[in-house]
Amino acid sequence: MLAMMKLSCSNFSGKELYVVSALCINKCICRYKIQRPLRDLILYGFIVFLLLSENMSEDSIHPEMRAAARKWFVQNGVSIKEWAAEHGVRVSVVYHVLHGKVYCTRGESHKVAVLLGLKAKAPEGATRP
Repeated sequence: MLAMMKLSCSNFSGKELYVVSALCINKCICRYKIQRPLRDLILYGFIVFLLLSENMSEDSIHPEMRAAARKWFVQNGVSIKEWAAEHGVRVSVVYHVLHGKVYCTRGESHKVAVLLGLKAKAPEGATRP
């Protein structure tokens, strides 16, 4: 059912996606006749997700930038596995960065985002606050 939601929502972005997702969740709740306590839990969970995703969106990398990076691999005929080996990072991390599964705030995912040009490199001599 989740895959169907992703397919049906693929043409939407931002707030439209939230509305379509809410409608899909409501349709699932009605179809499977989920009783009130569980139904409320599902809907409250979705509302919390929306609130958290609104706050996270300011720090995240724009989906169009990720799409452009994926397109670069195709246009230049470079496999993600080759690129990852060349730069000394794990292939799974590159895939997660390209598909928006991680926030790229620290560690290897941050390194991959910087190497792909999705995030700016830290200035020379930058220290912790």
